[in-house]
This record gives sequence, C-alpha cells and structure tokens, in this order.
Amino acid sequence: MEKDFLDLLKNLQNKKVFKFIKNDLELKNILYKFLAYSLANFKDIKNNCFKDDFIELKIHTVLVYLGSIIEAVLYYFVDEKLKNNDKKRKKYLKIKEYQEIQKLKLPECDYFSVCKISEKELDLNDTINFNALINWAKDNKLISKEIFEKINEVRKMRNSVHINVYKLWKLKRFDDLKKVLIDVKEIIDYLDNNLTEIKS
Repeated sequence: MEKDFLDLLKNLQNKKVFKFIKNDLELKNILYKFLAYSLANFKDIKNNCFKDDFIELKIHTVLVYLGSIIEAVLYYFVDEKLKNNDKKRKKYLKIKEYQEIQKLKLPECDYFSVCKISEKELDLNDTINFNALINWAKDNKLISKEIFEKINEVRKMRNSVHINVYKLWKLKRFDDLKKVLIDVKEIIDYLDNNLTEIKS
C-alpha cells in the first residue's frame, strides 16, 4: 500500500488537484497526502478480500480523511472569498447563548437558573465549527444548494470519527465510498472554479 500511496501522491501533485490553494503550501501538501492516503486505501479495499468488519473500518478511515479534506478546502475557499471584506470576516456568524443571571433553590430540584439570551458574533477563524461554516457559506450564497448538500453529507460521515456517531451509522459499503469520492471531486472542482473566477 505504501507504493500505491507514493505513486498516487506524485500523480495528484502532477495533476495539480489543489492548484487553487496558492497562499498555503503546508496546507496544500497535507491535502495531497490525505487524498493520496484515501485513494490508496480505496484501491486496497477494491483489490483485496477483507472481512466485512475490516472493510467497514477501512471505509470509515477514508471517510474521516475525506471529510477533513473538504472541511479544510471549504475554510480556505471562504477565507479567500472574504480576504478583502473585514466586515463580513468579523461578523462571520451570530450565535445565541444563555447567560445565567441568578440561581434559585427550589424544593423540586437542586437549583433553578434564571437566564438571559445574549447574541455573540464570531470571527472567521480556523477553529470554527464545520457545520456552521457550511451553513454560513450557503446562506451567503458562496456555494450552490447542490454543493451544500454534498458537503453536508461528507461532514456527517466525517463526524463518524466520534464513536457515539459511529455507533448509529449505517454500514457503509464500497459503492457508498465510490459515490463519496465522486462527490469530493465535484466539491473540489466547484471550489476551484469559483475561486478562479474571482481571481481572474
């Protein structure tokens, strides 16, 4: 599998799959490695007979890597789109939070809190929530509805990295993985095309 990984890595770099990432060489190199590793595992699953449990775990691993790739390229895409728009960057997302004002002791329970709802604005930064980033990009019409749905599906599968999510997920088969790989390519192409448009 290591030889497949190295061959795929070289091939992806030669094809310049992540050519739209101009300002972050380290990110680009990591993305190439993650995608080459995902494709090497895909090839390994396709070419070998493994027991169902092992195949499912290999598919799970690939989906987690693909989700990480899409999260990173979407963040890069949004960051580039907003590079010259400080107002939108600083008001990237509004969230509502409950703030405790006072605790009251009641006979029925240990304590009861009186709260107020406050609004908080988040800046666009690399610690933002993947789901919030996807929704914000859709709401601001940076991505199409179709791409939003594809990214959201990849996000849900990527969340299976959490065991509580993994316990609930339906068994993923080789055909599911093929479909996700096609979606990932379409997402990357879409982001590439839409970034190229604004830089032309």
